[in-house]
Amino acid sequence: VPFEATLDLALALQATGDLRAAIELLGTAVRGHPSIEGHRTLAQLLLAAGRLREAWDLYEFRWMLEPLLSTRQSLRTIAWSGQDLAGKTILVRVEQGLGDVIQFMRYARLLRDLGARVVVGPFSDIAGHFAGVDNVLAPGEGHEACSYHVNVMSLPRFFGTTLETIPADVPYVA
Repeated sequence: VPFEATLDLALALQATGDLRAAIELLGTAVRGHPSIEGHRTLAQLLLAAGRLREAWDLYEFRWMLEPLLSTRQSLRTIAWSGQDLAGKTILVRVEQGLGDVIQFMRYARLLRDLGARVVVGPFSDIAGHFAGVDNVLAPGEGHEACSYHVNVMSLPRFFGTTLETIPADVPYVA
């Protein structure tokens, strides 16, 4: 059976509400046929099933496919993956749509709690209304000197987020 057919079947199972079967089918398939699309889709199925810890690492495959692939940029700063942030500045790079940014900016407060100065950008002025954000870069504005950078939707991975540990200090937007 071609891998694409297995991927389509897993998505059909998801559409019928059988996430368990979709995850089992696609999980077995990607072990035997590693696939960027397969891993990304498996991550999305695991997220939908609430199996967040299993999903976050696989969700990084989103950067290997369009539309994000062409937006990847090399920065001169180090990618943050949990290093000490005390006294450091971290650039939180936005990705995807406004709703995703709003959802994941709740992590800015956690970065600040680790001692970081948090810069977001480039993005709209709305980002300045999130708890924990110190500065927002305007579109086209150069990046200020930062010690690290991180993609906003990668933050749950680095914080080991589960359903029980989703940051829920509300409101996190003023």
